[in-house]
Amino acid sequence: MFITDFDEIMDILDTSQSVFLYDTAAISVHELAFFRYGYQLPNEFIQYHPMIITQTIVDELRLSEDADLRYAHFFSQFNKVILIDEATFVHYFHEMYSPKQRSLSKYQGCAIRSFLTIQSLAEAIKNTPSHQIETGVTDLFNTQFYNGRNKGEYSLLWLSNLIRDIFPKLDINFIGLDRDLYRIVDHCYYRFDSITSEIRRRARVRIFSNDLMLQARVRKGLPIAEIVDSYRDPARKVLYREINNGITEHTIVEGAMDNSLFIELLGLRRVEVVY
Repeated sequence: MFITDFDEIMDILDTSQSVFLYDTAAISVHELAFFRYGYQLPNEFIQYHPMIITQTIVDELRLSEDADLRYAHFFSQFNKVILIDEATFVHYFHEMYSPKQRSLSKYQGCAIRSFLTIQSLAEAIKNTPSHQIETGVTDLFNTQFYNGRNKGEYSLLWLSNLIRDIFPKLDINFIGLDRDLYRIVDHCYYRFDSITSEIRRRARVRIFSNDLMLQARVRKGLPIAEIVDSYRDPARKVLYREINNGITEHTIVEGAMDNSLFIELLGLRRVEVVY
C-alpha cells in the first residue's frame, strides 16, 4: 500500500515537481466520502504527484486496526503513496550531505525551524550534543507530543522542512482541515517573510482545505452541489477574503457559512477562500 524503500523515495522526490502532505483529519473526512459515494475530490488535485504521510499519521489513523481494508482501498486511488517514519528523517540528510557532522548540523537546523512555535522544544533540540542528535531529536519530538495533540500536524511541518532543505525546487502542498495546521505552516513559511523573499522563493508552499478545493472546482466550471455536504461542515469557520468591485481585500475574515450561502458567494465571486 505504501512506498517505504529509502532509495525509491529518494528517486521519486528527485524527479517530482510537487508533493502533497496529507493530515489525519482530512484523510478521515475524505475516506468517508470515498467509502460512501466514491467521491475523489483530493485526487483531482494530487493527480500523478506523490502523496506523503508520516508514521504519526499512520498511528493516528490506526491503520493496524483497518481489518476491513477501508483505508487501503481509499489510498489505492492515488498514484504514489509514500510513508516516511520520523525516525528515518536523519538518513535523508546523511544521503545528501557530507561529512556526517555537516549532515547532522543540517538535520538539527531543520528540526529547530520546524518547532520554533514551541520554544522549549526548539531550545532543547538546539542544545542537543552532536553525538546525540541522530536519536535525540526524535526522542524529544515524541516526548513533547506524548499526548498526541498536534503531533500529526507538526510531523508534516517537520517533513516539509526536510523536503525543502534537500529538494528546494519541490512544491509542497498540505491537505488539512485543522486550523492548527494552517497556523503553524503560515508561521513557518509566511509570517516573517519580506515581499522580496516571497517573490524570490524557489518553490511554492500551499495549504489545501476542502473549501479551497471546492472553490477551485467552481472556478473550473465544475459543479459542487452534489458533493458539498460530504466535504463541508457548515459550523467550521472558513478563512476568506472579501471581493469588492472585483478587488480582493487584503484582510482575512473568519466566519461560518452554510453550504447554500457558500455556493452562492463562490458563484458571485464575492469571496476568495484562504483556508
